[in-house]
Amino acid sequence: MPTVARKHFCAPLVRCLLVALLLLPLGAKPARAYILPADFLCRLVADSHKNSLKDATLTLSLEVPEGSPPQEERLYLKRPERMRLVFAPASQSVFVTREAQQVLLTENKIVASGPTQDLLAVLLFPKGRDLDETSTRMMQAIASVEVDTNTVTLARHGDGIAYIIGGHVWETDKPQIWIDKASYMPVRMRIFHRPRNGPPSMRETRLLNYAAGLPRLFEVYDGDQLIRRSEVTQVAINQNLPETLFDLREPRAPRS
Repeated sequence: MPTVARKHFCAPLVRCLLVALLLLPLGAKPARAYILPADFLCRLVADSHKNSLKDATLTLSLEVPEGSPPQEERLYLKRPERMRLVFAPASQSVFVTREAQQVLLTENKIVASGPTQDLLAVLLFPKGRDLDETSTRMMQAIASVEVDTNTVTLARHGDGIAYIIGGHVWETDKPQIWIDKASYMPVRMRIFHRPRNGPPSMRETRLLNYAAGLPRLFEVYDGDQLIRRSEVTQVAINQNLPETLFDLREPRAPRS
């Protein structure tokens, strides 16, 4: 009796397995994790920030590998797509980006200008009337720094996972934008740095220790070498920062 029962039980199971195999498409492969396309990922990034801060002023303590004493910098961010970084006082330099354009001022003189190369303001304080327009603008800004928006992969980042727009984790020679999979916050920007004098190099900014929608630690690498480390020491939010802070024109000389 036990042998007969096993035969009656196994026969339907074998038939079901045969039917399933016949219905399986030729060349079928095991399912893999679904990876979001770049445009939809940009929508999620924009949606996660749409009700966040209007503006923020970050006081930074800058350290450089040479071992010089820490210096204070000031980073201003404002919606939409506005950023102003006042470098350590000794340099007398200001870097301003506004809606896909940027300038570098030294001693109140424009020394460089052109399309935005630093996407921090674009990713944290994006511009757009709706998610479609915002996603389109973000995609254009990402593509403008030579990131391949047709390629999106996944990689481990710290204790979590990040989407990589632009390549694979081992392709360190390719411009990339890393987006945290859980929070949709940008955590790495790997972009070509093209100085006016000298060859280009891969410059990577790591955005770490997020709190209240803002990174609290910035690390900048040239290739594998750490060249700047800035830690936030103070934050002020929603101060209605004036538009004059983000003026891309050369400041006018004071009247005599």
